[in-house]
Amino acid sequence: MSKKPIFTNERLSKFQYGEILLLRQKENPFYTKMIPNNKYVYYHNSKHLFTDNPKKVAGKFDISAEYERFQKTPEYRKKTQRTTRRKNSI
Repeated sequence: MSKKPIFTNERLSKFQYGEILLLRQKENPFYTKMIPNNKYVYYHNSKHLFTDNPKKVAGKFDISAEYERFQKTPEYRKKTQRTTRRKNSI
C-alpha cells in the first residue's frame, strides 16, 4: 500500500491567507479555509488610536567608579572585617 500525498509541494507553496492544512495524528488530515478575524463573534470593530509613547533612553553606568565609592563606606569595611576574621579563624 503506497501513501499518496494530499498536496503537492507546489500547491503547499501557493497557499493563500486563511487557508490551512490540519495534520491530525491517527486520523486523516484535512484542508480548510479559516474565516477572517472580523467575522468571529468575539471580535468588536473598535476604532482604537494607539499613540507612540516615547521611551526613556538607557544611560551608561560605570560600575568601577561606583565600587570604589562603595569601598569607602563603613558598611563595606564591616563586611571585609568579618570575612578576614573568618579566614583567619580557619
